[in-house]
Amino acid sequence: MEALCADLRAEDSPVPIILQNHGLRVVDFADLGEEAAGSKHVAALKVTCGLVNAWAHGLVGGTALEEYAEGQELLGRKGGRVQGGRISPNELYTVVRVGDRLVLATQDGGVRSPTLAQARAMLGRPYCATGHATQGLSLGDRLFIHDFDSFMADHRWMRTVVSRCSTLDITLVRHRRAAGGIAPHHLARRIALHRGSDTTRGFHWDEADYVTPAWAYQELEGQRHRCACQADLSEDWSIDRITNQRPHTVGNCRIVCRACQHASGHRL
Repeated sequence: MEALCADLRAEDSPVPIILQNHGLRVVDFADLGEEAAGSKHVAALKVTCGLVNAWAHGLVGGTALEEYAEGQELLGRKGGRVQGGRISPNELYTVVRVGDRLVLATQDGGVRSPTLAQARAMLGRPYCATGHATQGLSLGDRLFIHDFDSFMADHRWMRTVVSRCSTLDITLVRHRRAAGGIAPHHLARRIALHRGSDTTRGFHWDEADYVTPAWAYQELEGQRHRCACQADLSEDWSIDRITNQRPHTVGNCRIVCRACQHASGHRL
């Protein structure tokens, strides 16, 4: 670890080259399994955090991402004053009780009681955090680093992140940045538009069943980037509802080419 941090501090080579020279392995995001979901993850981009959190939560299970249950651990993402004191970035909180407010236990035995709106704004699940949010935290002896090849992951950022891990059991995760011609933040925006449209139509759904960027990319990988009509999906693709009278849930959606999407749009 000392040698790796020293090379990152020297900045004599690009970050990915330094990481490769120290033997850190690289895997594709689509190849990560349930065991990896239970480990700590760090990303340089907030959109990647959202992608990883949705993927990890889908494997770990429990309540929907914005719902809470007793015993959950939450990580402070943004500081602010709430009933009982302050929520601090990088601090861990445990849910004691759920109601109109959350009752949270702090690590030093204190109590915080944010409203649900405050909790959603200030707290998140501790699956994946940005590099900035890891400052001052110990991330244990195993770590997955996303966005290692991003312009955001410069030498200083990477040095901060790797030094939070107590060993060199660090895995670099490669994402398809423009898989199917759609970058993660564009896909997240597209799904948000689907959600708004489904809400306007009066549809109801279980939040855990709604499509996510992670689901879309996993579907693409499973289809080997081919539509059912065998069209190549490397340029662009769409999330198509199988039944138009139902929302964009996993069981009601598939990844298709534009031609198939337009054809299905005429179904009653």
